[in-house]
Amino acid sequence: MDTPEARYAVDVRQLGDARDGEVRARLYRDGAQTAISTLPARFVVEGGILEVAVGGFGMKRCHLIAPDGSETLLTPHPESAEGRRARLERRRPRLSRTIAAASTVIVLAGVTVGMLQLADPVSQIPPVRAAIGTIPT
Repeated sequence: MDTPEARYAVDVRQLGDARDGEVRARLYRDGAQTAISTLPARFVVEGGILEVAVGGFGMKRCHLIAPDGSETLLTPHPESAEGRRARLERRRPRLSRTIAAASTVIVLAGVTVGMLQLADPVSQIPPVRAAIGTIPT
């Protein structure tokens, strides 16, 4: 009799735990939590090692390393933010690109406004004022 293959899931809460704010990875096997680790994390599972790491902008690495050294990129859970974003990209690529472009424009506008607000007090520093003058408001 064949035993069914175990299903693993990794949960990483990007904003950290409610208790202490530490970002941790939780490993689930068939729906039950089996391990927890700070990041970067390595979990030994059937068929290899799961490596999980996050960066400043989300997941940086989530791979299964097989005993032969081959790597498999894990797919995000369909109901996670990454899974919903990937599904939108597959189903509506133009909408996904439009949202990405709009997000970029909003961020650049915010940076521009911030730079303009920073320029006024910097222009009030005497050596800077002598070199470039003041910025009219």
